[in-house]
Amino acid sequence: MKPRGAKRPPRKPPSAPVQPELLGEHDGVTFQRERLGPILRQVLPLLRRDWEENGVDRDRVPFSLNLDQYLSYDLLGILQIVTARDQGALVGYIFAYVHPHIDHSNMGWAMLTWYWLYPEYRGGGIGDAMLQSMEKFLRAARVSVVEATRKLDAQHRMFERNGYRDIDIVSRKLLED
Repeated sequence: MKPRGAKRPPRKPPSAPVQPELLGEHDGVTFQRERLGPILRQVLPLLRRDWEENGVDRDRVPFSLNLDQYLSYDLLGILQIVTARDQGALVGYIFAYVHPHIDHSNMGWAMLTWYWLYPEYRGGGIGDAMLQSMEKFLRAARVSVVEATRKLDAQHRMFERNGYRDIDIVSRKLLED
């Protein structure tokens, strides 16, 4: 038994899988946790489509990923990716940063940042199932709190259906030179 007031060691991010880890399936689409390195060439065009569809201030905030940082976070286990595949073809993904929160260091925390599904796969429960697959993994990784950013009303409805509630508003201002 720990003495009162003793601090727990900080939670370590989960290690990334060497091989894809199957998490679930819905209507023939499988959901698995995958590493970024092996799927980078497949996921980059989808990330660009995501940015073109959902990006804010695209005329002044260009699509410019820091791939070295993404790959580092992947190797450290901070970046976790759940992919959606239909007969092996990548049709969607969710990216999450998993880390101890700076203000709540005794809790596992995740922030869902990128999530996207080809339009023809939307509306039939596949997005919900992909989100639930990510949550299944996060629970196993001892994450207690999941937050997500969203930009579209359709995404808002998906999160509401899955028990998320609005807790904050993010505002943006582009500073002029």
